Amino acid sequence: MKLFGIFNVNRIGNTSEFKNLCEKLKTENRLEDVSCNQRKSFILTSDMKNCVKGFISNIGTNTMKKRMII
Repeated sequence: MKLFGIFNVNRIGNTSEFKNLCEKLKTENRLEDVSCNQRKSFILTSDMKNCVKGFISNIGTNTMKKRMII
């Protein structure tokens, strides 16, 4: 799996680009919201077939950064 980015929803949540991407991923069943209505981050990935997938999480971007293994 390739990681494209981890984004702070508070910063990008109101942009048209974010809304359009989420809507597209949602209609294609490639968006998972695991945030329990506490949206903090948006993770954009792709699988081995280069299929893009998005996740909305309740874990903040700073916390994810601290836990990343490079």
